[in-house]
Amino acid sequence: GLSVTFQVGDDLIRSTLPSWCPQSPNTVQIVQDTLIRWLSPHRDDTVLEIGCGCGTNTLELARRARMVVGLDNCRSAVEDARYNLQRSNLDNAYIRLGSAERGIGRISRHWPHITKVVCHGMRVPFGPRAMAQISVLKPRQIVMIGPSANSLAADINELKKYRIMQFGVVDQTPGTPLVLSMVQLKRIEQ
Repeated sequence: GLSVTFQVGDDLIRSTLPSWCPQSPNTVQIVQDTLIRWLSPHRDDTVLEIGCGCGTNTLELARRARMVVGLDNCRSAVEDARYNLQRSNLDNAYIRLGSAERGIGRISRHWPHITKVVCHGMRVPFGPRAMAQISVLKPRQIVMIGPSANSLAADINELKKYRIMQFGVVDQTPGTPLVLSMVQLKRIEQ
């Protein structure tokens, strides 16, 4: 397939169609910086990244967390993420192919101690089943990212025992109305 390579920080990222590719690579760095600041991954965290794409965020998460498990339903994205991790000599990230609805359950059987979750959605919600599975994992923090605030709101409404801590938008494609919403949630202990 047709591939492009773009740079984010010091990383060269390969993305092969039909995998997602940024219209403006400069905004990828803003999303990545915000994600790392809000999630604050460290060496005792196991991070589940749903919608990992070609690994733009996975690389930075893997540099900070003990382990990252990525999930995406696009085969070329999964292959690119694995390639990009290998190119960066990161061996603490595992990338799986599958939908959120089916993949989270399989991942939780292999990695039951997920401490933090990133949900990078598209324009439709992941849905009640996927959010229920995330709730069962009881991660301390969740960062939700997506181009549709309505979609994020529907998914957040399905999560149990989480409070919104921060919300922001990134001008994903400057000069257009396209923005990316980001929401940080923390688990409420009861």
